[in-house]
Amino acid sequence: MIKKIIFDLDNTLLMFDDKQIDDYKNVLKNAGFSCENDEAAKIYKAIGNYELQRIKYDKESLINFINNELGTSYPVSLIDSIIKIIGKNWTNNIAPNLIETLDYLSSKYELYVLTNWFTESQVMRLKGAKIDHYFKEIVGSDMCDIKPNPESYEYFLKDTEPSECLMIGDRPDIDLDGALKIGMNGLLYDYKLKYKDTKYDKFNDWKQIKDIL
Repeated sequence: MIKKIIFDLDNTLLMFDDKQIDDYKNVLKNAGFSCENDEAAKIYKAIGNYELQRIKYDKESLINFINNELGTSYPVSLIDSIIKIIGKNWTNNIAPNLIETLDYLSSKYELYVLTNWFTESQVMRLKGAKIDHYFKEIVGSDMCDIKPNPESYEYFLKDTEPSECLMIGDRPDIDLDGALKIGMNGLLYDYKLKYKDTKYDKFNDWKQIKDIL
């Protein structure tokens, strides 16, 4: 029997908009750095490459990684600024039909968020979207290992068996495979209908959840 449902955040709860990367340009401008030569996009890409190392997010190690990759000398305060602007601005696009579904699920299960970014920023985003109150805990990858490391999912097993947990996300490789390895259940949010061959049960509209759970 499922007791806990653990959600990915980006493109699961809140939908990502490529235009949001422009906020990186504002961070650079406000800190007095150049925005030429697509510097903001390079920083965004470097952060993505950092995540591929599959370690915890740490401000010092992240800025060192960015500087090594780009040949720059940005201070760690740049990461603080990125965390704050993402937390403030990346809140607008709630997944369609999500609120009604969270009302339904929160009456039956304990709900959590597991996300590959700094907890502070993600809490701010969910508060800005006015859905933070649905979740018992919001866990970023500065608190545990980055998905899909199995250790990241083990964070939720203090008082629960793996088989009593369900992970919901939009990426089989990032969100679900690691959960499956430790015995959790997985449910794929395939909102773009791009996963035709998958071992996971899937849905493309949050309205369908009542027929699944």
